[in-house]
Amino acid sequence: MVIKKEVFKIFGLKGKGGRQSDDASTKTSCSNWKNALERFNYHVGGVNSCHNNARIQFEAFQDQMNSVASILRSNTREIEVAYHIRLTVSLNVTRFLLKQGLSFHGHDESSSSSNRGNFIELLLWFSELNDDVSKTLFANAPANNQMNSPRIQKELANAFASEVTLVIVNDIGDKIFTLLVDEARDVSMKEKM
Repeated sequence: MVIKKEVFKIFGLKGKGGRQSDDASTKTSCSNWKNALERFNYHVGGVNSCHNNARIQFEAFQDQMNSVASILRSNTREIEVAYHIRLTVSLNVTRFLLKQGLSFHGHDESSSSSNRGNFIELLLWFSELNDDVSKTLFANAPANNQMNSPRIQKELANAFASEVTLVIVNDIGDKIFTLLVDEARDVSMKEKM
């Protein structure tokens, strides 16, 4: 009985259903047990009474699986998995293009173009091979998280360059090294390294 009294205190709302919540249930105890049934019926009231509103809120509180926080958590997990797939595929495509020394961009990367550039064409190829990838790329991805814009492509290539530079610097350490630089003249007779 104490738990229900505490629950009513938590979920009891004043001003709902046309009358105030009953003080006999929240502040004082019932001493006239002969009229208790009549008092309980008055307390429960109509469909929109304080008691029924508190009961509905308590049932919603108990139903944690359908709560907003639970739904957000499950959606957030799905969004994280989709982002991880997009990022992994984009990194794999970037690694391949850098290893092969191929260009990333095409002249026309619009959806109507027949050749959208190596990066996007490889992403399309990956999505044709793997259903999980196709569910997360292009039209299925959020508009602000496509992971295929020229800016993102440059950032991924720069991230790889930073990692390679860091590995080389760590490998060299305190050792002495030399660089061999060659210059050549271009058409405008300017020296270029």
